[in-house]
Amino acid sequence: MSRSPSLPERPRLELDPDMTPDERLEALRQHFAEIVRVNEQLTEQLDSARSRQEDLTGRVEKLERETRR
Repeated sequence: MSRSPSLPERPRLELDPDMTPDERLEALRQHFAEIVRVNEQLTEQLDSARSRQEDLTGRVEKLERETRR
């Protein structure tokens, strides 16, 4: 049986209270970009899992039909 892909690390936002508004904005932009990247990875993993599930469901249905004969 194949192993499931590991989950990406959860993005963390670290804001220093001493940051300037521009630094805070840049940190937020970078954090958002990381969230988007992780979301894309998770979407790909979910799509792959759904495809595998459909394949396995089809195989089970085929085997059930064959055993009823």
